[in-house]
Amino acid sequence: FVMGHKYPDMDAIGACLGIRRIAEMNNKEAYIVVNPEEFSNDIARLMQEVEKDPNISRYIITPEKAQEMISPASLVIMVDHHRPTITIAPDLLKVTNQVVVIDHHRRGEDFPENPVLVYIEPYASSTAELITELFEYQSNEATPINKIEATAMLAGMIVDTRSFSLRTGSRTFDAASYLRSCGADAVMIQRLLKENVDVYLLRSHLIESIEFLSENMAVATGEEDRVYDT
Repeated sequence: FVMGHKYPDMDAIGACLGIRRIAEMNNKEAYIVVNPEEFSNDIARLMQEVEKDPNISRYIITPEKAQEMISPASLVIMVDHHRPTITIAPDLLKVTNQVVVIDHHRRGEDFPENPVLVYIEPYASSTAELITELFEYQSNEATPINKIEATAMLAGMIVDTRSFSLRTGSRTFDAASYLRSCGADAVMIQRLLKENVDVYLLRSHLIESIEFLSENMAVATGEEDRVYDT
């Protein structure tokens, strides 16, 4: 069972798709745990594209379904986060103590008990970058990563690096190059990340409310009765 953090971003979903493919390459079934109620606009658009591929979509399940399926022998993989308090399905961690953590954030105090494997690399641009590198160690005879998986992972890298302007090294561009060679669609990424008018207006409304506390610090405040997504 593979899961990202609550209110997942492109890096979390892309990492989940990458791990599911690696599991398949090693003749293992992996299920991606998501909560559709927590999807932002870009993730909802991505999941619509993923639904078009039945070989992937049948492995995408809700936390409730995962709870029914999991056993003490199951392996849970946490990607793009390591804090049980912000994971999509924290109850899964109570069923099995076989947990793997793959993340690019600095380790905090909140951490799973006795994980079987921890791969945390704070110098990486994104979790998608770390997982893309793992594909080099898979068998050449296995089914390669497909277009939508490569696209989601590259989108994760683009979002986390602000279009390759932050936290990028040579490894980042090597990983991006590999994903492009696997068919990652840059035009689709632009479409997935495009803001709709409502979000644009809401953001403008928040910016209009800005008050400067000092020369380098400003605060924007939303209304109590209005919901603002990430």
